[in-house]
Amino acid sequence: MKILAFTFGDMTCASTFYRVGQYLQKLRRDGIQCDLVYGSARNIPPAKLLSEYDVVLVQKKLFPVHIVNYLRSHAKRLIFDIDDSTWHPQGRQHSFFSRWRASRRLKSIVKVSDACLAPNMYIIDHLKCLGGHVHHVPMAISHLEWTPKQKANCSKVRLGWSGAPLNLHYLETLEPILFDIIIQYTQAEIVILCGEPPSFKSKLPHTHIKWTPGCEANVVPDFDIGLLPLPFDRFSNGKSPIKALQYLAAGLPIIASPLAGTVEIAKKASSILLAKSPEEWKHHLSVLISSPSVILEAGKLSRTHFEENYSAEVVYPLWKSVLISG
Repeated sequence: MKILAFTFGDMTCASTFYRVGQYLQKLRRDGIQCDLVYGSARNIPPAKLLSEYDVVLVQKKLFPVHIVNYLRSHAKRLIFDIDDSTWHPQGRQHSFFSRWRASRRLKSIVKVSDACLAPNMYIIDHLKCLGGHVHHVPMAISHLEWTPKQKANCSKVRLGWSGAPLNLHYLETLEPILFDIIIQYTQAEIVILCGEPPSFKSKLPHTHIKWTPGCEANVVPDFDIGLLPLPFDRFSNGKSPIKALQYLAAGLPIIASPLAGTVEIAKKASSILLAKSPEEWKHHLSVLISSPSVILEAGKLSRTHFEENYSAEVVYPLWKSVLISG
């Protein structure tokens, strides 16, 4: 069997790696060839070559309608995978034309695909409204690469955040809350894993660990509490944050903003505490920092929830099944 995947980016793109890249070796193990092409209209192969593949997977790219029709005409099986609500603008306003174009392109590929894959009900419901045949395939990371660490008896409680520089401003919105917590609880310390240091306005004490490729699985498990602030907008509602899965896999309790995708992950995990207001953030932080035993037990629940629902080794058979046969 042969699969052609039009990816959103290369393997340094988190979306592409977690939705496609991490499964390539497993496909090869199962005797399935998967060729990757960066999802640009200029990289669309000729019809004869396209028809040689059993499955054509479009990963999140919103191709022009004529390209979608071309793929549909020559693909034996067309699959569309989307893990973000990309029809909404991220952090900026779109013009009326841009919104119309994105909606038109999304509707065109959703309607003609043999199957659509999405990680949460926020996206699934939208695709179903567009006439899509949609399957729930969660975001996932490998439980073999992500393991909790045995925590040594330490007087410090590490409040950890991991993310890209682009998202640092989410953490920076917590600055007044974290400043109050650090003053109240001298055992608390803030650890930030990122390619760039934060731009805190105050002299908030923190440890910055510079991100390097592949370092997360070694650094994040050293946290004691995972912080997951997100903005309350329509784009973020559709996110199933990989950061949440990393915290779960590392065996951490999590305090998170209650966006739709995050709430879905939290439904079966009492170790994920949702905080919408500054008062709720302070309350959850206070409870955890004051109770090392609660942190320990919540961390065990996080790991169990991860292994049962979001391990790549668990999700892969579902992903492959939908891809191949629906």
